Amino acid sequence: YLVFSPVSEEQLAKIERLRDANYKQLHFLYINPAQTLIVKLLPGPIHEAATSEFGRMLWKKIARMGADLDEDLRDMRGTRYKGVSSSKEADSAFRPNSSRPDKANWPTVVVECGVSETLERLRVDAKWWLHNSFRDVHIVLLFAIKEIGQEILIEQWELCPTENQAITRLHSKDIIEIPTCTASFNILPPVVIREGIKLNFEKIFARKPLKGSLEKDIEFTRRDLEKWAQMVWE
Repeated sequence: YLVFSPVSEEQLAKIERLRDANYKQLHFLYINPAQTLIVKLLPGPIHEAATSEFGRMLWKKIARMGADLDEDLRDMRGTRYKGVSSSKEADSAFRPNSSRPDKANWPTVVVECGVSETLERLRVDAKWWLHNSFRDVHIVLLFAIKEIGQEILIEQWELCPTENQAITRLHSKDIIEIPTCTASFNILPPVVIREGIKLNFEKIFARKPLKGSLEKDIEFTRRDLEKWAQMVWE
């Protein structure tokens, strides 16, 4: 990461135009009150393979459901989303065009990938998306990749209800939703993983599956993820 401050919003717009023309591999997090720009330097082919191959695998599974669903789910990587007091870009972000036709609409699924990046930093990213999107981002997937040992840790984050332990005037509800890791496992050869990922259809497409159709939750099996990991390291 590189940190620059102060950076005005006018300067940010100029920097973004330069980035879009020549340095598309850079991702930005902009903090408005502090006028601070944090630049994420993407490490290269491993990072690109992890995000692009996962997207390809996702679209392939969706295409089997028919009804041009794979064309409906748009990859919004490179789009900057404005939160409460900051703005951010994802490594990959997926938005269902039929239910969210405006390009400014938040994605439903976000992928954040880090190669030799701390897991805590990725978890901060996951919480940012879930907090700042006002419940519009439903699922955040984290890929923490370690080149030494070829280890990949996958975490799935969602907003989950929990009892409010600190009721205040601003937070007076008994039950609140907080960012929660709902699944976590390692892919570390030659150990065979026993788990997979299940993505809820309604959370991806912001609507229920059509009755009598092939639409259903999307599952990435153990074998799917092992093949994906092989493509990451090739």
